[in-house]
Amino acid sequence: MGDAVSTHERMNAFLVLLALSGTAAADEITDQARELLNSHQAGSAYTLLAPLSDERAGDPDYDYLLGIAALDSGQPGQAVFALERVLAVKPDDALARAEIARAYFALSEFETSKQEFENLKSDADVPATARASMDKYLNLIDRAQRGEQRIGGYIGFSTGYDTNVNSGTDQSTIAIPVLGNLPFQLIDRATSQDNPFAAVTAGINALKPLDKTWALIGGARGYYRATETPFSTADAYLYGGVRGTFGKHEVVFAGQGEDFIVDADSLRYVYGGYAQWSYAVDNKSRLSLSFQGNKIDYPDLSNRNATRYVTSASYLRALPGLHEAVVYAGVYGGVEQENDSSRPQFGHDLYGGRIGGSVELIPKLRGFTSISIEQRDYHGPDPIFQRTRDDTQYIVSGGLEYRFCEAWLARPNVSYTANNSNISLNDYDRVVVGIDVSMQF
Repeated sequence: MGDAVSTHERMNAFLVLLALSGTAAADEITDQARELLNSHQAGSAYTLLAPLSDERAGDPDYDYLLGIAALDSGQPGQAVFALERVLAVKPDDALARAEIARAYFALSEFETSKQEFENLKSDADVPATARASMDKYLNLIDRAQRGEQRIGGYIGFSTGYDTNVNSGTDQSTIAIPVLGNLPFQLIDRATSQDNPFAAVTAGINALKPLDKTWALIGGARGYYRATETPFSTADAYLYGGVRGTFGKHEVVFAGQGEDFIVDADSLRYVYGGYAQWSYAVDNKSRLSLSFQGNKIDYPDLSNRNATRYVTSASYLRALPGLHEAVVYAGVYGGVEQENDSSRPQFGHDLYGGRIGGSVELIPKLRGFTSISIEQRDYHGPDPIFQRTRDDTQYIVSGGLEYRFCEAWLARPNVSYTANNSNISLNDYDRVVVGIDVSMQF
C-alpha cells in the first residue's frame, strides 16, 4: 500500500520488542545477518541466509532472521513460511508475531494481519512505541477493508529571482540569413529579461478503491507565477483514471489535460493519456516504465499544432546504511510530430535523461540535487535562419528541504538552465533562485 509506514519506521518500532523475547544463541552466520539487517541491507541478509534453508530451517533464531530479511527485501510469502516455523517452536514470541503480522499486511491478508496486531496489543508488556506503530497498521487495515476514499493535497507559495523570465537570448542583434545575413535589432521582449517573481501553487489527489485490486484515481494541480508583464504565466492540469495493484506490480491508465497560459491568454492546450507500470524490486527500490501520448494545440498559432509521444524508464533506490538517502535515474525518448507537414521546423525528435537524489543532513533537514539533459533534433530547416534547429538543454538544480512541522515544508532552491542551440534566437541560459513554502494535507 502506497501510504504504509516506511521500512525505517517499522524496523525502529518493532526492534523495541526485541527486549521482550531475548535472543537465541548466535553463530557467525546469524551475527553477520543481524549486522546487515541493522544496516538496512535486507537483500544482502536474505542472499546470505536463504541458501542455508535446507540445513538450518527449524532453528528459530535462523528462521526469525530469514523472515525479516525476506519481508524487508520484498518477499512476504517467504517471510510467512520462515516466521511460522519460529512460532511453531516459540508460540509466545512477541517479536516473531509482530513480524508475521507485517508479512500478512504486505500480502494484503488484512484480516489475519489485524488479528495478529490486536493479539499483540493485548499484551500488557508491549511498549507504547510499539503500540503506536501497530495502531498505524490497524488504521491502514481498517481503511483498506472499508474501501475508504483517500484525498490529499498541498498549497504552496514561492518567491525569488529569475535572470531570464522569458527564456530569451542575451544577444541584442542577430543576423537573418534569409535577408543576406542583414543584422536585425531585437525588441526588448525577445531578449533575456531578469525579474523577481512570486507564485502560488496548489494540488489535490484522490483515490477511491473499487476492490482489492483496482481503484479510481484523479486529481488537479495548478500555479500562477507573477512577474513583470507580459511574462506572468499560469498552468492548470487535470487527470483521471484507474490504478491496479498486483502484488509487487502496479499499473496506471489515465487521461490528462493541461492549459498553459501566458499573460492571461492560453498559449497551448495539451490533452491525451498515459500508461505506467511499476515494480517494487524490494522494499527499497522501484522500477517504472511509462508511455504518454498527447495532442498539443496552439489556439492562436494552429500551424504549430503537434502530436507528442514519449516513452520513459526510471529507477529509484533508497540506499542502505546512509542517512535516509534516496537516488533515482531515468531516461526517455520520443517525438513531437508536427501536424502540418509543410512546416517541419515545428516538429522534433527528443531524448534525454535525469539523475538525482536526496539525503537527510540533520533531523528534519534534507539536501537534494538533480541533473538533466535533453536533446532535440528538429525535422526540417527554419525558413528564416535556413538551417535545421538542433538544441541541447542542460538543467542543474539543488537545494534544502526543511520540515518545520508535520505538514509544513520550506525549500530554498537554485537551478541553472543552459539551452545550447545552433540558432542564436533559441540559445540562452537562465538562473532561478527562490524559496518555496508549502502545506500538505
